[in-house]
Amino acid sequence: MGSVYITGSGITNEYGEATVRAEWTDGSIDEQTVQLRIRGNSTDKYTAKKSYNIKFADKQPFMGMDDAKKWSLLANPFDKSLLRIMIGFDLAEGMDITYTSDTRLCKVFVNGTYQGVY
Repeated sequence: MGSVYITGSGITNEYGEATVRAEWTDGSIDEQTVQLRIRGNSTDKYTAKKSYNIKFADKQPFMGMDDAKKWSLLANPFDKSLLRIMIGFDLAEGMDITYTSDTRLCKVFVNGTYQGVY
């Protein structure tokens, strides 16, 4: 399981500048300045564990996944097992359902504070 370190001031529901450092299980480390915002319209108000949208300047791989410009770190605060979403995506991928999102579990730290597994 990899780790994502987010550093930024005033992270809100609007895109703002932040630094994202990703350390993946293959030993790769990537650090970049990105546009970042809190994701979601209701879950961000009801849970301390926030989801985030990351927008890179150009398409690129992230945490061992294919190139894309936008990425989401989903908190899944209502999935205490951390398995339901992963199992759903794995089943869809196994059945060759088109446009199935690629997923990875990772530990997330925001401004040095551990947020949990995403």
